[in-house]
Amino acid sequence: MQIPIGGKKTELQLDTGSGRGLAISEKLWEEVREGIGDVELRNNSELYPYIGRLACKRGVIGELEVGERTVKNAKISVFPSNSPLVEDCDGLLGMQYFRDTVMVLDFDGELLWIKSLQS
Repeated sequence: MQIPIGGKKTELQLDTGSGRGLAISEKLWEEVREGIGDVELRNNSELYPYIGRLACKRGVIGELEVGERTVKNAKISVFPSNSPLVEDCDGLLGMQYFRDTVMVLDFDGELLWIKSLQS
């Protein structure tokens, strides 16, 4: 799916099995970081089933524009561009960013519908 992250239109895969936020390649991070602002990233790793534990840098963004939404305390993980997690895409968007929404996925119609529960 294409979605603006920090003001830059980005092609991401939706990872409905991940409770985390945004997992992106270093290449994509370099492209979007200016629109995001200062974020302290720390060396870490994350476990992905069927792949294993992968080295990354992790941080939290106070407020991140994701499409037409603002996600507060948005978790982000930045993986080396040669990481198996991002070899076929620039990044994955996890469900942490959609906790306050109703989401409908229509695979036959290739439709993603999101409704905010915020008043």
